[in-house]
Amino acid sequence: MKIVSKGYVLVILGITTQIVAVEKSTIETHIGRTFVIALPENPTTGYTWYWQVSDDAQHRALELTKKEFMAKEPSMIGGGGTARFTFKAMHAGKVPVILTLKRIWEKNSDVDQKRFDVNILPKKHKKGHKIIA
Repeated sequence: MKIVSKGYVLVILGITTQIVAVEKSTIETHIGRTFVIALPENPTTGYTWYWQVSDDAQHRALELTKKEFMAKEPSMIGGGGTARFTFKAMHAGKVPVILTLKRIWEKNSDVDQKRFDVNILPKKHKKGHKIIA
């Protein structure tokens, strides 16, 4: 798995999941792998990160398997934390992931937007094993 970035990078590699918190980045992964994009958020202000799906092909290539908020200090009411989007790569290709911070009930309330270019590669396989797609 490879990440190219011009900003802050947090990567935690696991067996099948990588955690990514970057700006202006390219994420390289393989079909069947999951990855997490984590961004700072304070939903008590009404502003929440939303994933913008541009077309059906993009929606088929990536599956949003989980969106969660992790409070920085759970005992502190109204405090900020981190929004975590967990995606699963379903089909090979290049897919833009655009996340927008906004109040869903207000028009033109976008205050921030992040773009992640995801390059999904065919499945990795062990030497001697064939993958039939």
